[in-house]
Amino acid sequence: MWFLISILTLELLAAIAGTLYIRKRRVTKRSIRYLVYFLWFTVFVEYVFGLMPYYIEHIPLLVNLKNGFFSTNVWVYNVYTIISGLFYIYFIEQQTHIRWIKGFLRVLILLFICICGTQLVTTDGFFVEFHRLLYAYNILFVLIAVILLLYDYIMTDEIIPILDISISASIGIFVFHTLEIPLIVYRYIDSISGRAAFILYGLLSVACLFLYGLCIIGFILGLKRKVD
Repeated sequence: MWFLISILTLELLAAIAGTLYIRKRRVTKRSIRYLVYFLWFTVFVEYVFGLMPYYIEHIPLLVNLKNGFFSTNVWVYNVYTIISGLFYIYFIEQQTHIRWIKGFLRVLILLFICICGTQLVTTDGFFVEFHRLLYAYNILFVLIAVILLLYDYIMTDEIIPILDISISASIGIFVFHTLEIPLIVYRYIDSISGRAAFILYGLLSVACLFLYGLCIIGFILGLKRKVD
């Protein structure tokens, strides 16, 4: 339970920090504003749908939902996987400068949409079980996007502060998706020891710490800089 509380807290703090940043600095850059909106969307998904099984179990008024559509939140995270993958690739594309990289990432977005649509149509159980393949595509495409962004930064002469929110968020996205790779392996294992499960959930907590922690740091330092 401790890891869940820590993740939910980090997500909320990142959304609050981002809101303060775009309001106090009057940020007009669309991708940064969308990042903050996405953080709030994540908070909404986690606090409302992510905790829905807990609410149903402990709130008497919701007992009628126990055997219904909201009794499991697996379908929510399948949908969230699609939305988050599309957003992260879009966010990274907006930070790039080299034309061919921008074009490639836009094609990657379209390809991801096609793959997701195909999986929705051809795969049974999308709304009742964890979709491993979709999750794997999400990680693969996002990691490719971040690697191309790093290449873009290396090849261009533009000097960007190392903890600028666009940089810190991109690093957080990369670390988050890299550390999630073992979770895919875990999903393919029918039985796993309690110790191994503890380690895997620990990795997830560390991944979230990097993602949301770096976003928080980027927003705070952005507030302190004299020039946005």
